[in-house]
Amino acid sequence: MQKQDLIDIANTVMPFGKYKARVLIDLSEEYLLWFARKGEFPQGRLENSC
Repeated sequence: MQKQDLIDIANTVMPFGKYKARVLIDLSEEYLLWFARKGEFPQGRLENSC
């Protein structure tokens, strides 16, 4: 994974849920970890990076 990949992921907009329309970098670490444990990241680039 390259530096630009991480920047792109951090600036990905959450497409649904409680934080819909917010970029991932603005979400709490706890929420992102919880979401990752559930295995429900959106399909595509975001899903494949976790």
